[in-house]
Amino acid sequence: MKKAIIISVIALLILVAGPIFGYEYLNPSRYVIQYDVGNFKYENTESGLGCNLLNGWACTHYRSNYIFSSPTINFPVTMDVEYGFSKVTESKVFSLLQNRDDIEQSGKGDWSRNYFYVGEKTDGSYIIAWNSGRKLVFIESFGQVENNDFLEDLLTDYLVKYPSDISRD
Repeated sequence: MKKAIIISVIALLILVAGPIFGYEYLNPSRYVIQYDVGNFKYENTESGLGCNLLNGWACTHYRSNYIFSSPTINFPVTMDVEYGFSKVTESKVFSLLQNRDDIEQSGKGDWSRNYFYVGEKTDGSYIIAWNSGRKLVFIESFGQVENNDFLEDLLTDYLVKYPSDISRD
């Protein structure tokens, strides 16, 4: 009985104090785009406490799933936004790509003076990542393409929502 009361009190504290501390995992539309964007058909959003990419950090994780659809190809794309207590650094973003075994090559890209890291995976798909204040923004495709230009619509909308803190150099 005591355990149930304690769990109920903790859940209530999260609901009440969550917005104060930035943990609005019950309101993912504030963090991710939950509608179709260009050739990206919105599928669903998952959210919750704890992060997949910012290991060891107290944070909230949001993932929107899309299907990229064109006359010649269809494949899934995930969009992750992780929101932590601490500012996410550029070196953290860089190390996320460098520490993956499936990255064949990586470098910097830019869109309207917003810089980000791009990693080409061994299967021909792409990862694009940048930091924006206390947020890590991470786009991952799961399908072989000739270049990452297909991500333009989704990238543009998320860079407007989360301007990049990645430096030019």
